[in-house]
Amino acid sequence: MERSDRPHTLVTMCLLAVIVGIVAAAGAWIFKKLIAFFHNALLLGQFGWAYDVSDYVEINPWGPGIILVPPLAAIVVAFLVKTFAPEAKGHGVPEVMDAIHYNEARMRWQVVVIKALASSLTIGSGGSAGREGPIIQMGAAMGSVVGAFVGMPLNQRITLVAAGAGAGIAAAFNAPVGGILFAVELILISVNAANLLPVSLATVVAIWLSRLVEGRAPLIDIPELMVHAGETLSVWVMLLFVPLGILVGILSALFIWSLDKAEDLFDRIPGGYYVQHVFGMFLLGLMIYGLWSYAGHYYVEGVGYASITQILKTILADPVFLLMLMVFKLVATCLTLGSGASGGVFSPSMFMGAALGAAFGHLCQAFIPGIDIPIAIFAIAGMAGAVAGGTGAVLTAIAMTYEMTFDYNSMLPVIAVSVISLAMRRWLIPESIYTIKLLRRGHVVPDGLQSSVDAARHVDQLMSANFCECDAGAVASHEAGQTSIVTKDGRICGVLGPAARADADFTKGYIVVEPNASMIPTLQAMDRAGAKIAVVSRDPGSHMFSDVLGVVTAAEIGAHVGHSSLMLS
Repeated sequence: MERSDRPHTLVTMCLLAVIVGIVAAAGAWIFKKLIAFFHNALLLGQFGWAYDVSDYVEINPWGPGIILVPPLAAIVVAFLVKTFAPEAKGHGVPEVMDAIHYNEARMRWQVVVIKALASSLTIGSGGSAGREGPIIQMGAAMGSVVGAFVGMPLNQRITLVAAGAGAGIAAAFNAPVGGILFAVELILISVNAANLLPVSLATVVAIWLSRLVEGRAPLIDIPELMVHAGETLSVWVMLLFVPLGILVGILSALFIWSLDKAEDLFDRIPGGYYVQHVFGMFLLGLMIYGLWSYAGHYYVEGVGYASITQILKTILADPVFLLMLMVFKLVATCLTLGSGASGGVFSPSMFMGAALGAAFGHLCQAFIPGIDIPIAIFAIAGMAGAVAGGTGAVLTAIAMTYEMTFDYNSMLPVIAVSVISLAMRRWLIPESIYTIKLLRRGHVVPDGLQSSVDAARHVDQLMSANFCECDAGAVASHEAGQTSIVTKDGRICGVLGPAARADADFTKGYIVVEPNASMIPTLQAMDRAGAKIAVVSRDPGSHMFSDVLGVVTAAEIGAHVGHSSLMLS
């Protein structure tokens, strides 16, 4: 239970951020160990806590029985999620964004435990999902719990949520700058010294502890890539990354669309969550067994870093096979997350981007004379572009890609492909892979710091004067197509919207706000009240019709926020 809403000093917030960073780093380490335990037990028939995600699984002790491993784990995952924490279902980040914009940054402590167990079971049993999204959600939940325990205003609680998210993803990727930028681009509503300092401090603490335990090596440890001196690419060579950026943007849009449709398809399967999830993971089991039988490795199971490493080392070099792996990973991820698993989308995005980028690079070398660019540059640019296009976090993708590989030579192509991919994806699908899930719930969440722009706009800039007064004793006179404000003795007692029937309950479904009310908080207040219409009044407390200036619907606010986010991005 929260103790107070009094604001805390910056020093106190920094101390709390240190605590959040420590807990987030510990949570990330425990989560990785849980993945290792389940991976070894379920896929190898062994017990142990060691697991190198950069190496392929070399044995299959179960034979065709491996097909049943993912669906059996899915039964446990469905039980955990359905029984204890429904918000642990899915890839995590949308739930964090939803909590910030629509639940006053409140997240339950149960999410930490259930998300860790459910996601580690999903990934450890061969599910195609990333570990970063769960770590982000767990870190954010830790920040929220700390904020609720101490007691603080909403803006400071959001800061701790962002601190936990940034610390979590930094510990997951060994990427401190990427962690800070992720919090800035996707979690924080605005940026200033009062919130950037705690976020940065939590991230630094988490990454220091993580490196103390796990070492300083980058996540993708390929010494050949860590060369900081290289030739500057010519203009003609750089132009090759324009079509690559377009292709990766199309891939990002396809991933968003496919995952969204997969969730719809599985929701239509009769039998409920258990049947849907088990069926999806059974199909995944068939896929990984088929790949093992015909290609010698599972390839698309788990986080996929082993395949990414093989692509960057050009061990996987057949462009046709690379494109096949891209498609298989897309399908595998849609089966896993679309059926209701718990896991992230960062790693699958990187896998598909790396495969597409490498295939493009090999084709360029085959058909364009004189092209002598390392394939790794194409693959790394594809990785970054897929993350930027899918999530909308372009700065995070750029910084994190470098911190994961230490390949400075690829930075110009990485920047070009990331920006072009994001622009292409937004042209095809305005929503990111995070916000499209929230849109299905009717929750509009602007991309990144667009929130601060929309929060500065007021409802009087959008309100309509198309309303009339209707006496409570004569509501039968309400006409469709116009908003009727129902009054009694001049005081507002209800509202009938343009589509409402005259016999509808006019006492519900509306709120009264002042003209300088900001759009995002107004939309949040309407969501909490279950209201479709906001009556704009110069004196909301009086509830007098004579003070009414206009009306605005939730749909109009939501459409305006989404449109302006697209136009200004």
